[in-house]
Amino acid sequence: MGADPEDPNSRDRVIHLWDLDYDALLNSDPSATLTYTSAKIVMVGESNVGKSYLAHRIATGQAPGDGVIHSTHGMKFWPLEPEQLRPGADSPENQQRDVVLWDMGGQEEYRLIHQLFLDDTTVALVLLDPTRGNTAFKEVESWNKYLAKQLYGHNTVKLLVGTKLDFPSNTIDRQGLTRLQQECGFVGFYETSSLTGRGIPELCEAITRAINWDNLGTTSRPELFQRIRKDIEARRKKGDVVVHVQDLLRSLSAQTPTQDDERAVHAVAEQLAMQGVIARSRVFTGEPVLVLQVQEIERYAGSLIVAARNNPRGVPALDLLAIVQPGFEMPGIPARNRLPRVQELPVLECTVELLLDHGICFKHEGLLVFPTLFAPSPHPTDVDLSHAVSLYYDFSGAIDNIYASLVAWLVLARDFGRVRLWADRAEFEIANCGLCGLRKVGRAGGLAHVDVYFGADTPSSQQELFISFVEEHLRQHGVDIREHVVFTCQCGNKLDEETIRRRIARGAKDMSCPVCEVRHSLADGAAEARQRNPKLYEKTWALKTRIERARRELSEEVVQAMEKEEQKKVTNDPIRVLHLSDLHFRADTPVSTRLQWLSDDLRHGDDWGRNGIDRLDYIVISGDFTDKGTPEGHERAYEFVSSLTSDFGISAERCIFVPGNHDVRDMLSAYEIRDSIADLRDDEYVKQGDIYLVPHPEKYLLRLKSFSDNFYHKFLQQPYPADCATQGISIPFWETGIQFLTFNSSWQIDRFHRKRSSVHPTAMAHALRMAQVQEKGARADGRLALDAPLLRIAVWHHAVTGPEQMKNTDFLGNLQKNNVKLALHGDVHEMRRELVAYWHAKALHVISSGSFGAPADARPESTPRLYNLIEIDRGLKGARVHTRMQPKADGPWKGWNEWPRIDGVHGAVPYFDIIW
Repeated sequence: MGADPEDPNSRDRVIHLWDLDYDALLNSDPSATLTYTSAKIVMVGESNVGKSYLAHRIATGQAPGDGVIHSTHGMKFWPLEPEQLRPGADSPENQQRDVVLWDMGGQEEYRLIHQLFLDDTTVALVLLDPTRGNTAFKEVESWNKYLAKQLYGHNTVKLLVGTKLDFPSNTIDRQGLTRLQQECGFVGFYETSSLTGRGIPELCEAITRAINWDNLGTTSRPELFQRIRKDIEARRKKGDVVVHVQDLLRSLSAQTPTQDDERAVHAVAEQLAMQGVIARSRVFTGEPVLVLQVQEIERYAGSLIVAARNNPRGVPALDLLAIVQPGFEMPGIPARNRLPRVQELPVLECTVELLLDHGICFKHEGLLVFPTLFAPSPHPTDVDLSHAVSLYYDFSGAIDNIYASLVAWLVLARDFGRVRLWADRAEFEIANCGLCGLRKVGRAGGLAHVDVYFGADTPSSQQELFISFVEEHLRQHGVDIREHVVFTCQCGNKLDEETIRRRIARGAKDMSCPVCEVRHSLADGAAEARQRNPKLYEKTWALKTRIERARRELSEEVVQAMEKEEQKKVTNDPIRVLHLSDLHFRADTPVSTRLQWLSDDLRHGDDWGRNGIDRLDYIVISGDFTDKGTPEGHERAYEFVSSLTSDFGISAERCIFVPGNHDVRDMLSAYEIRDSIADLRDDEYVKQGDIYLVPHPEKYLLRLKSFSDNFYHKFLQQPYPADCATQGISIPFWETGIQFLTFNSSWQIDRFHRKRSSVHPTAMAHALRMAQVQEKGARADGRLALDAPLLRIAVWHHAVTGPEQMKNTDFLGNLQKNNVKLALHGDVHEMRRELVAYWHAKALHVISSGSFGAPADARPESTPRLYNLIEIDRGLKGARVHTRMQPKADGPWKGWNEWPRIDGVHGAVPYFDIIW
């Protein structure tokens, strides 16, 4: 069916077929051509089902020896000639045929990657141990759904293969196997034993029959193409991993390569890449390279996925620039098995490009974030979606890939705001413009559904575009859209779908719960929305176009950043920590101006020996991000910190944040009314006339919700703990030997107690215990050498000396006992040297950054803004603290010369040294 120019909905129904005459294009002799045909055999199944053993037996004809074969990490190729499957299966004259057997590792971390290599599969072997009965059958059903979506529209023959059957067994459920074959479309079941060879000839014969060479795409290639292909194959067999296209061209001709040569090389590379035999990439200069061992891409991709899942920060993410460091650990790839550095870097770049291009991860504040790897929180957050009626869509197949790419493309879109992620849930929110959410709900047998829900204040136009894009994405991935609408009120009452749809059909925008009478917004599906708004399809199409453009630009940007980082020389510069506090950002704060003056000061040195810098190692912000805890203020703070980290080459993972009293929201709803206080302490209630206000056990903890939702969670991709007892957190960085301990000193501050600052004793114990466990584990597994020094740095907001100090500072003794050498805080709005740097017994050095952005009404106008740049020596034996001041709001920063010289010369300097 052709496209109707008057109907934008018909654009996706156009198919163009191009038949290219390579002989004519390359002025080649048709008589010098051969036809080339390749069959792709893929083996899938659960881990330890015997795929590697079976592949070895088919490819070599020999039984694997004891201990010779281990569980496959990633995937392995076995190139075969057709006669290896069936003797006498020769290729016709002028035709070259080959078979490639793909052994796909069954570990869960590799499945995200496998699904990128399953297209163009000729024969799929689904393996199971049939003696495991119904459990194995369910696993096969899941793998079948998994294959069905990846092989969408491809004529693939599926064979069911029983493994580890050295002898016939009477414990197999034959009826169940028959049902499984019929329901899943397997053309046969074959019992095999890789050790004894039982059933192997029959299986190979079945594979041979399943390959219909006449229906496979035979490609005519002139002699030049054959030379190129043979050159690539020779390099692959020799073990070469990466080849630059220019090197390949030079090997083909002693003369300068012609445009015909270049076109031929790219055509062959495109064909081999489509077959999955090689991968194409580019280095940061734009020069094309070919990755000849595509299994290396999956090996490294699987390793990166494991590294992200095991991230000690609890967020499944990777620091993009850390990946290219030689010391970056690759889980599952021992150092002796890693590629040489000159080959590893292009493979890593190609791997990261692949992950980004397919939406398996997305780039966020210097990190690669993997949406489907989020683990359920040990402290579950509220996942009640009853604040809005939601749509949901049933689907099956490559569930994790579909969900991951959906989240990744929505992040690239930017139309719906910044993202907050949990396990199987993503929320996009724009301040004062509503929330759009997704939730993936898995079910047995490879099925799932995606919830789409909205905040009560989300504009209908925003809802319609979000729904339209979600449906378009699912449809693009071969999902049969089955749209449902579900409603569960916060009171627990459920309304049936038919009732809801009738109200939507009548044009109602909300409905009332008949039990509690709370009103809820309604949302209809994309079909209804497009019928009501004909321009919605065009908006969706435009959104997809912008995302595709952003995706291409992102891939180029990431490769360039990786190359630039890899080329940097190892430095012995000190570890640099930027310490800011008391930003006090508001909706009208000039973010770009504040950033410009700070960046200028950091990049330029001074006359006192401080060198200008263009990189930071850590950023610490010790509270009061906003002036009054508003979403708008936290949004401005996000913009500032995001730009700052980007400018100085630091990821979100290296940012340390704690809240301050100005990040707490005044919420009268955080209290409940009582007429008796017999069971309460004096500090647990507020007397108001004849009644008493007592903190609500759940709502009182929401006073930091704006800080968590609008800044902390969006930036770090994990919510700030609501439970006060867990607001002591240990954050290790073993590569530098530094461990940060963060605390919330505002946990008791509310509208009635503005000065009630303290550190929760249980939070202190929680952080110290976590720090001890982390250190013990790191020293045991070698991430931190047994004799390596460890520097612990504590961070909170409120001062522990001066007129505004915390009343109880006993916790300092616990820090000293646990070898905390440095403590950083804020909340100092005076120009007194003893408040900016002071110390306690046993070498616990306490430093305040002063106020970076507090308005004039929060500090005397004569008091300049302050911040600290801390330079810690690499041996972790001491530090130099540069104190910087900005006397005028829009003037330059300069040194705060309040520290005595130690060389005996009269005068003062803008820094002080610490030795511990």
